[in-house]
Amino acid sequence: FFFSSRRRHTRQRSVSWARRCVQETAYRMLLREPQTFEVKIEENVNVFKAPSTIVISDKNRRTDAIGGKSDASKIGSDIDRDKAEDSKLQVTFSAKVVKEYKTKIIISNSSKTDIRVYDLVVRTHPPPVFGTLTFNVPARHSVIQDIPINNESEREWQIKVDLQQDRGFPGRFECRNEFLAQKKTITNIPLKFIPDWVCQVNGKLSINIQTTNQMFNYELVGKGEEPLAEDKLVINCEAKKETKYTITIPNQTDKALTYNVQTDLKVLSGAPSFKILPKQAEKYVVTISPLVGGIDMGSITFTDNEERYIWYVVELHVRSSDVEHEKEIETTVRKPVACDFSIKNPLNEPVTFDVEIKGEGLIGEPSFGIQANQTKVYELVYAPLKPGDSLGYITFISEKAGEIKYKLPLKAADCPPAPLETLEVELGKTGTRIAKLENPTRDEQVVISHNSNPTNYDVQDKIIIPPYSLIEVKITYTPASLDATETAKIVFENRVIGRWEFALEGRGKPPTEMKQERITTTVGDTIPSSITFKNPLKDPQQIEITLEPPESKEFVVLVKKTKVVLPGLSTFPIPFQFTPRSMTVAKATLVVSMSKTLVWRFPLEGDAEHLAHGPPYSLKCQARKRCQEPYKILLPDLMELKPDDSFAVDVVPKDASLDGLIKRSVVIELTKPTLSRVDEPLEFLVKFEPLRPFKAQSEFLISKPSGGRWRFGVILEATDADVDDTIEIKSPLHKTSSVSFKLCNHTRIYADFQAFFTHDSATEFSVYPKSGLLEPFGKEGTNFIVSFTPTEYGKNKTGKLIIQTEEMQWAYQIKGSHPEYKVPKPGGGRLDNKLGKEMESKLLHKGPTSTQKNYIKENMKKQKEIELKAAEDKKKTTEGKGRDPSPGKSKAEINASKFSAPQQLPLTFHMNTHLI
Repeated sequence: FFFSSRRRHTRQRSVSWARRCVQETAYRMLLREPQTFEVKIEENVNVFKAPSTIVISDKNRRTDAIGGKSDASKIGSDIDRDKAEDSKLQVTFSAKVVKEYKTKIIISNSSKTDIRVYDLVVRTHPPPVFGTLTFNVPARHSVIQDIPINNESEREWQIKVDLQQDRGFPGRFECRNEFLAQKKTITNIPLKFIPDWVCQVNGKLSINIQTTNQMFNYELVGKGEEPLAEDKLVINCEAKKETKYTITIPNQTDKALTYNVQTDLKVLSGAPSFKILPKQAEKYVVTISPLVGGIDMGSITFTDNEERYIWYVVELHVRSSDVEHEKEIETTVRKPVACDFSIKNPLNEPVTFDVEIKGEGLIGEPSFGIQANQTKVYELVYAPLKPGDSLGYITFISEKAGEIKYKLPLKAADCPPAPLETLEVELGKTGTRIAKLENPTRDEQVVISHNSNPTNYDVQDKIIIPPYSLIEVKITYTPASLDATETAKIVFENRVIGRWEFALEGRGKPPTEMKQERITTTVGDTIPSSITFKNPLKDPQQIEITLEPPESKEFVVLVKKTKVVLPGLSTFPIPFQFTPRSMTVAKATLVVSMSKTLVWRFPLEGDAEHLAHGPPYSLKCQARKRCQEPYKILLPDLMELKPDDSFAVDVVPKDASLDGLIKRSVVIELTKPTLSRVDEPLEFLVKFEPLRPFKAQSEFLISKPSGGRWRFGVILEATDADVDDTIEIKSPLHKTSSVSFKLCNHTRIYADFQAFFTHDSATEFSVYPKSGLLEPFGKEGTNFIVSFTPTEYGKNKTGKLIIQTEEMQWAYQIKGSHPEYKVPKPGGGRLDNKLGKEMESKLLHKGPTSTQKNYIKENMKKQKEIELKAAEDKKKTTEGKGRDPSPGKSKAEINASKFSAPQQLPLTFHMNTHLI
C-alpha cells in the first residue's frame, strides 16, 4: 500500500496576533481532551469502507506557558510525532476485479479547523488458480489449447512457465518458457499435446506472473486415442473386371518395419505382408475384382511388428457391367402385361438375387431365390399409365453369382376412346352415364376434364381421386334435338396417372308426362308457384301454354300471353296459383305445346291442409314401459265424405333426426277408420313404448285418399327408465378398483353406443370404453369396465352410468366406498413370553416395602443440575469479558485486532494528534 498526505493550514491574515495567541491557547486546551472527527471517503466507496467518525486524543503533548512558547509554533513538524500516541482508523477493502484502486480519505473535526487528507492506492492480484486440463487426441495427431491471460492493468507483465511431465511414454506436452503480456490485452499461452501412439501422459503446468505474483497451476492429463484413418480412398472400377490401385505407405522411424495387411472388403486382394526400410516408403498394390455394380465401403489396415497400425477408408464406385440381354415389352395404357425371365444358378449352393428394377410402370418382386444348379422363371409386370416409348432395366444381383442385366425397350400405346352406352332421353329431361377413374399411386391426384360438347354434356371440371382409390364420375346428357345423334368426347388428364378418353352418343325423344308438382295450403288461402320451362332446341320456337281442365277453379295460370316465342336453349317461368275450396285434393295439368309431337305435360296436384292452433296434445311415458292413450279428434273444414274415404294417422316429428326413433316407439291403431258424418270425431289409439328417454315436438298428421290433411301438435316425452342394476365398488384411498360386466344390444344387429356418467355423478368414477360397437343379442357381449379412485375420506360416493344407442338406453347405479377397517388381532407365537398367573399376581400385589425406582423423578433432578451448572459457567465468562485482555494496548488497538471479515483486507492508519 502507498500512502501520501497533504496538510492544509487554516489562517486568517486579518486576525491580530493577540487573537491568534488566544486561539492557540484554546487549541491547546482542546487538544488535551479527546475530539471526534468525521471520516469521509470520496472515491470507490463500494470497495473502501471506514467508520463515519473517529475519536483522537493527545494526552502526552505539553505546552510551555512560562517561556511563552507553545506547541503551535511546531505545527506541521515531525520532530515529536513518533512520541505521540497515535489513534488508529481502520479501513476495509473488498474488491472482485484485479486492478489498481485509488481513493481519498478526508478526516475533519466538527469546526473544520483540523482537516487531514490521505491518498490511498491499492493494487490487487487474484488468488492462485488450480485446475485440470485433459487432452483426448488421436494418435499421430496434435492439439493446441490456448490459456488466456487477461492483463487489464497499465503495465506489462512478465510471465514464466514451468512444464513438468512424465517421460518414457509415446506422447509429450510442449510449451514455451517465457511470455510478455502487453497492457490492456489478452495474451494466450499455447499448450500442445502430441501423442505418437495410444498412451496417457500426466504432467503439471505452472504459470507465474512475476509482475503481480499471480500463480496458475494446472494438472495435465494427455490421452492418446486410437488413430484416425489416414485418408479416404475413392476407387472407380467396373464389375467383372480387375482394377489395380497403389497405396503409398511411409516409414518415418529409424528402423525397418514389417507390415501385415488386413481388409474387410472381399473384392480386394494383395500381398499379405511387406517390409519397409528406415526413412523410406513402399508402394502397395491392391487388386479390385468386383462382381456386381454399386457403391461399397470398407477399410484396409497395415499393422507393423510393434502392433502399431495405419488404416484407410476405402470407397468402391463399381460401374455395372454392360447389358448382356435385351427384351422388348409392348402393351396399351392401363392394360398390364407379364414378361418372364429364365435365370440359372451355376453354383453348388442356393443363391438369392436382389432384383433392381428401373423403368416407369415396371412391377416385380425385390428378391429372387434359386436352388443349387437350378433354373427359375422370374415374372415382371409392365402396367403403363401414360402412352409413349421409354427404356427400362432389370438387374439380378448376387455377391456370389454376379449380376445379370437386361435392357427393356418399353412401348405403351394409347388406348382408344372407351365407348359408353348410347343415351336416349326425352326432350326437357336429362340422362347420365358413369365414367370410372382409378388412382393406383399412394398420393392424392387431381384430374382435369375436357369436354368437346358442353352444350349437350356436362361434367365436373376437377376431380380429386384419393390414393389407391376408384371413383365414379357422373356425365349428364341434355338432348337438344329430336331423333338426331349428338356425340361428345370426354377426356380426363393427369400428368402422373395418365389420361382417360370416353366417347358418348345421345339422341332426343318426344316428351311425355313430366314430373308432378305438388302444392299444399290451407282452405281458403292462395299460394303462388311456378314451373320453369326450357326450350330444349337450339332454334327459337313458339310455345302455347294451356291448363287442363280449363274450368279448374283451384288452379289459375298467371300469364298474360298464352303464346310466347322462346330463343334457343332459353328458359321461361310459368307462374300459377292454387286456392283450395274444400278439404279435397285438386288436380290439373299445365300443357306447353311446341308442335303436335312436342307437347310437355306438367301434372299439378294441390292438397288442402288444416293446421290446428290450439294447445298441443301430450303423451308421456317412462322409458322401457308401455302406455296407450285413446284420442277423439274432430276434423275441422270437413265438408263432404266419400264412401271409400278411409282415414290414416301418422306421427311426424319436427326434428327429422328423430323420425326413426319415433316410428319405432309409436304405434297408432284406428278404432274407426271411416266416418259416417262430417261432424263425427275420428277415434284412434296411440301405443307409446319408448326404449330410451327423449322429448320431441311432433304432429298428428291425418289424411284421407280423396284429399285433405289435418295437423295437430303433440308432445311425446319418454322419461328416465328404472335403474337396471346397482354396482358397489370398494377401494382404498388413492387406489383404483374396477368392476367389469358385459352387455349386448336388444336386437340382433351391431349398434353404435356412448357410455358416460351423468353430470351429478362423483368425479372419482370412470368407464371404459366410452364409445364403440355394441355386440348384437346372442353374442358374448361388449365388455365394460367401471373404475373407482377415491381421493379423500368421507361419505360414500354415488354415480349414474348411462349406456345408450340410437334406440335403447341402460342405466346403472354406481356406489363407491372404502373397505371396512379391521383391527389386527395378535396371533400366537412360538415363544412362551407370557407370565404365569401366580407370578403376575405377586407382581400386582407387591408390598409397600418394595424399592421401585422412579425414572421420571430422577430425570427431572438431573436436568435441573445441568441447568444450574450452565448458569454458573455463563456468569464466570461474563466477568472475564469485563477485564482488559491485553494490558498496554489502547481500546482502538484491541478493537482493530479483533476485526476480521472474509475476503476483506484490514488497513490500519497511525495518525498523530498534531494540529493541521
